Amino acid sequence: MTKRMAILIASPTANTDKVKSLKELRGSFYDIDNWSTFLQRPIGGCWNRNEIHDLSKHTVQGLFNEISHLKETDYVFFAYSGHGYNDGYDDFIFMENGTKTIKVNDIIKAIQDANSKIKGTLIFDSCRNNPLNESFVSIPAPSLPLNENFFDELVDTARKDWDNQFEHCSSNGLVIIQSCQKNEKSYMRQSGEVSVFSYHMANNGFEAQESLDVGHAFEDAFDQTYAEVKSWQNHLKKQQPKCTYTDEKCTADYPFSLGKKSTGLNLAAALASPNL
Repeated sequence: MTKRMAILIASPTANTDKVKSLKELRGSFYDIDNWSTFLQRPIGGCWNRNEIHDLSKHTVQGLFNEISHLKETDYVFFAYSGHGYNDGYDDFIFMENGTKTIKVNDIIKAIQDANSKIKGTLIFDSCRNNPLNESFVSIPAPSLPLNENFFDELVDTARKDWDNQFEHCSSNGLVIIQSCQKNEKSYMRQSGEVSVFSYHMANNGFEAQESLDVGHAFEDAFDQTYAEVKSWQNHLKKQQPKCTYTDEKCTADYPFSLGKKSTGLNLAAALASPNL
């Protein structure tokens, strides 16, 4: 059986010596709730609650302590939603109520140091511009949490199907997904206070008819994110998500969504579209 661990972090505030009081991103918590819901549903592989660690209220040291436990883990799913920036050299995210920053590369290195053979998907949904040079823009809107319905009778089948797909994937290493390019901002949706990229990435998983791997889910989310931001009236900015790998032979074929028509899964009732 595959040993899995998910690490989820929402950080809606930023208030350090260098980055002062950016607008609160309340939708960050809904992004993380959506990821938790997706993972626990049959279509996401029926992750157990004890495999999912929400570290939104933890310290930086608490995060690295959690990462150190990955030494016996086969697959890690890491999702961050919140403020971030790039200082011209490195990408940073926030923790501890926005008072502490962490280099994204330090997180990646810590995961690799904990387990050099680990496979995983890391999603960083945050801005990569420099807020010291320009004002921050966000788009507030009513928040729309997911409708949570879990179907325990499908757990065993869904977990076995997910494990089987994982065992047969050809990739190694980590898939690192960032919601925008360097010097770009990562935007919230106009129709709901969740982020554009996390919405599309998660929704692609919820709505997949056939099994969907991480790479194809990202490709679709890239097109959807770019098109949505570009469609906003009088909105001249771009948001172009980025996907890189720590292993040159990685094809990002890790299981993402089992799909509504997945063999052996009777998901008709379980897969009513969530209220994203």
